[in-house]
Amino acid sequence: MALDHTRRGARRSAADGAKLATRRLRAHLAQLYGNLALRLARPLTRAIDDTMFGHYRQVESLIGLYETLDIEFPLPAMRNWTVSPDFAREVACVIAETRPETIVEIGSGVSTLIAGYALRKNGTGSVVSLEHDAAWLARCARLIEEHGLSKEASVVHAPLRTTTIDGAQWQWYETDGLGRVASIDLLVVDGPPCNLQALARYPALPVLIHLLSPEAVVMLDDADRPDERQIVARWDREFGPFVIERPPTEKGCAILRRRLEARYTRGD
Repeated sequence: MALDHTRRGARRSAADGAKLATRRLRAHLAQLYGNLALRLARPLTRAIDDTMFGHYRQVESLIGLYETLDIEFPLPAMRNWTVSPDFAREVACVIAETRPETIVEIGSGVSTLIAGYALRKNGTGSVVSLEHDAAWLARCARLIEEHGLSKEASVVHAPLRTTTIDGAQWQWYETDGLGRVASIDLLVVDGPPCNLQALARYPALPVLIHLLSPEAVVMLDDADRPDERQIVARWDREFGPFVIERPPTEKGCAILRRRLEARYTRGD
């Protein structure tokens, strides 16, 4: 009997030990799972937070544009491949700051309307936009008329032609539509499409540098893309030095201003 009692006690002790070990294992696994879940959730949470903050910035910029530019007619959608509201805001701010008389825009769209409204608020100046796509040009021309900006803004058909720059061939806009433009105070580069060729927007400065006024400002959209970063570096090296600003925008924005010691004579 004493032996049986001892055996039963040993079995109970073993069972109690197993239960304790199981509880400890469960607690340990729960802790590991919780830590793993937390590590997995943090990047997702950050991504969601970043996305929500990005959307908030676009809404904030859009509201600011409507309020400060007295826009009374709905603007077209400003998502995907069109300019984002935050880039449009930067364009409006530069126009308010520099009060340009002549703006040339490479690629037309919502930014053409924004430039027209900003110029109207300044009380002076005009913007001409080069557009290679005839159907898009017709749409932009209708938008300019609908918004009552025909005095401030215009869009001209500029088909893409083979242009030779330093022995290299590029597809670039025909510039006959700029025949009456004697000087450019603000150049906004948002074309051609990046899939046309590598560094597709590089020709903007080689082709138009002779028209830029001494205090001209150059703005480049989509400036966070690798090609655009190379373009900015090449412009700075070949036509600078520039003071280069990169305000935080959804797709990247580069603003190039000539340094005080760097001045160009038209025709150089």
